[in-house]
Amino acid sequence: MQQTGAKKFYNPFFSPMAIATWRPIVAVLAANGLATRTADSTALLDVHKMLAMMKKGTRWKDLAQNTAYPIGKTILINTTDIRTSNSAAMYLALMSYVANNDNVVQTDQAVQRVANATTVRGIYP
Repeated sequence: MQQTGAKKFYNPFFSPMAIATWRPIVAVLAANGLATRTADSTALLDVHKMLAMMKKGTRWKDLAQNTAYPIGKTILINTTDIRTSNSAAMYLALMSYVANNDNVVQTDQAVQRVANATTVRGIYP
């Protein structure tokens, strides 16, 4: 900024990812440490905790204070088709980064390790 004399800096590459859900589900996620609220009431999902619960096969009915959705389904995030959807590709990139200890997956070995570690039995072969 000193070199150009600019008074403000804008980061053009900020790209938030939205995960849609219902307010009662956000309350359940928050009660279980998976979501927090910002000052402007935006709910933020803790992807690390979410992935850990998904890998363990945690079910909605197992979550504390869950009267909104106490069913036997496992906790998952559904996306559009990874082969044709940019948002699904963004989600895959995020989850692979988290599953790879907050590092970008860069090798075939890392791809295989992350894929094996995050496969949800019964959903994907």
